[in-house]
Amino acid sequence: MFGDQVKFSFRRRIYSHISIGLFLVSIGFACKPEVLPLRILTEQEMVKVLADIYVAEEKASRLGIQHDSIKKIFPKIEVKVFERAGVTDSLFNRSMEYYKANPKRLEDIYTALIDSLNLKAQRVAPILAE
Repeated sequence: MFGDQVKFSFRRRIYSHISIGLFLVSIGFACKPEVLPLRILTEQEMVKVLADIYVAEEKASRLGIQHDSIKKIFPKIEVKVFERAGVTDSLFNRSMEYYKANPKRLEDIYTALIDSLNLKAQRVAPILAE
C-alpha cells in the first residue's frame, strides 16, 4: 500500500519536470531572434524601388494607349526600373514576400513610400505651374 503511493508521487514529479522542461524549451524557441533570409532588400531600398515602379506606372498610364497594351509593355519597363536600381526581379519578389509576412515592416515601407511620392509630387508641381 505505501509502496504504491511512492511510485505515484515519483511519476507525478517526473511528469511535472518533463512539463516544465518542455515549457522552457518552447519559450526558448519563441524568444529566438528573427532570422532574415539570405538576401533581401532593406526597407530603404524597397521604398526606392517601389517609388520608381509607381512613377513608371504613372508615366505608362499617361502614354495615351489602351490599358491592355500597357499590361503587355509594362514588364519591359519594370525590367529597366530593376536594372537602374541594381536589383533582380527575383530579389525584389523575395523581398516583397518577406515583408508581406511581416506586416509591421511592410506598413513602415508603405508609409515611407507615400512620403517619398508626396515629396516627388511637390517638386514636380512648381515646375508644371510655370
